[in-house]
Amino acid sequence: MSFSQNFMHYLSAHEGCTERLLFKARGMTAQDLELSADPRLIKIRNMAWDVQREIYRMKGFVRLAPMGKAAMYGFMKPRHRIGMEVCRHLAKRSPGTLIILGNPSESWSALFTGKEILSSQGESLKRSLEDLRSALKENGFGDVKEDGLEDNGSEIDRIWEVYYSCQFCQDRKNPKVFAMRMPKNALASAGLRVEEKAGITTLDDFFLASL
Repeated sequence: MSFSQNFMHYLSAHEGCTERLLFKARGMTAQDLELSADPRLIKIRNMAWDVQREIYRMKGFVRLAPMGKAAMYGFMKPRHRIGMEVCRHLAKRSPGTLIILGNPSESWSALFTGKEILSSQGESLKRSLEDLRSALKENGFGDVKEDGLEDNGSEIDRIWEVYYSCQFCQDRKNPKVFAMRMPKNALASAGLRVEEKAGITTLDDFFLASL
């Protein structure tokens, strides 16, 4: 991953960033930080990298479930302050669809109109989805059900279990490489319960369970 010229943005989003660190980094260039051997600047560089990595992973790991035809929602509990950035990215991929990401303590919403992105931050994911359902019902969209909301998408997990079961090959099982690509903290942040135990189910197991 290349070091971003916009490193101040990523540094400020780090959970451990302080005004002192921001002041220290102010005026520095990306090249200064990338080449520096100063332990304090190395710390700043690593912090910015940590945020970039989490954003990169969450953009790919977060799974969205439909809520009627108007919105899609997904669980995300990032370590750093990146919720809105990931939400806006996913909204831009699905113009006209409201994207809601969140967890039991906070949530982020974004809608790409085709010209601009409208976004807001709210309370828990459950509360945000309940508010949206009420608003849709009041505006004539009927009673929209949030399938799997209570257990964070069990039906979505079931679909992925089928996928992994069909793809599983014991000869290719390599937990070390898997952990490098999908570290446990990233799996937890995106609520990926199936991947946390990936590789323990075979295709035969799936068919036997279906009988």
